[in-house]
Amino acid sequence: MDSTTDGYFTTAPAAAALNTKPCVLHYFILGSLVGGFTIVTGLLGNVLSLIILGKERKKSPTIQALCLLSVADSMLLLSYLSMVAFGIRGMTNGYYEAHPVGVFASVDMYELARIFNQVSTFLTMILMWQRYVAVCLPHKAKQLCTVQMVNTASACSSVAACVFYLPNFFLYSIKSSSDGYFYSVSRMGKCLMASNQYICTLIPLHSIV
Repeated sequence: MDSTTDGYFTTAPAAAALNTKPCVLHYFILGSLVGGFTIVTGLLGNVLSLIILGKERKKSPTIQALCLLSVADSMLLLSYLSMVAFGIRGMTNGYYEAHPVGVFASVDMYELARIFNQVSTFLTMILMWQRYVAVCLPHKAKQLCTVQMVNTASACSSVAACVFYLPNFFLYSIKSSSDGYFYSVSRMGKCLMASNQYICTLIPLHSIV
């Protein structure tokens, strides 16, 4: 094997000649500036929604669903803070100092983002169900649309999303080279069969929920 490589990646000394400034600038503009602005704006909007709607959430199932959706969206936005940190650290300390942030984010934080995104999607479906019942089945609204039913459906959806994406946390592991360079290693060879069985079993249940 060439001395400039170690397993599946190129070591930092061998990559030192690469021009990383465009890559760092890309992550800083899109990840830190654009992404950071989006995250801050979204969090402010969700906080205002919780403040305004929170007082009435126990009286209306729709308002309760909107409050839960604000919480799920806020958690989704927070899970993407690693992009902001990666861009800022890359601009201040260089690409290779920021690289561990990207490695850890790609292995763990993005899977959390998938879970919160799925929960947010489920809550949006619950809101659509609330509106459908209110418009098309108004005589059954009191039985089908209650705060307790919204809480139960939200809890079940959250558990289903966590269980469905749980195997993804075990697909990769983080290792470091002799010079302290972090990189991710796939475990697909060991858990591909188990993961496929897991997914094939849960997809029908996930769709029903």
